[in-house]
Amino acid sequence: MVLSPAHVRAARALLQLTQGQLAKLSGVSEKTIRKFELGKVRASEDTILRLQAAFEERRVRFLNGGSPGVRLVAFADEGEARRGPIDPAD
Repeated sequence: MVLSPAHVRAARALLQLTQGQLAKLSGVSEKTIRKFELGKVRASEDTILRLQAAFEERRVRFLNGGSPGVRLVAFADEGEARRGPIDPAD
């Protein structure tokens, strides 16, 4: 799957995360996230994997059909144990 700038912007919006919060969660610098979202840099494979993992840990799933999209899965959708509400600070 190719994680696009649109995916990252949409996933951040879905979780109500700032670029700074995503940087802390993913280990990717805020500057890199900002430039990637603006399409000014091509992210490395490691960066993409870190961003994707940070989102997927918070139940975000990426869609690649005709246009990039994201969705928040319910716990039952993936057999996940209920851990409580999503906290962007996690």
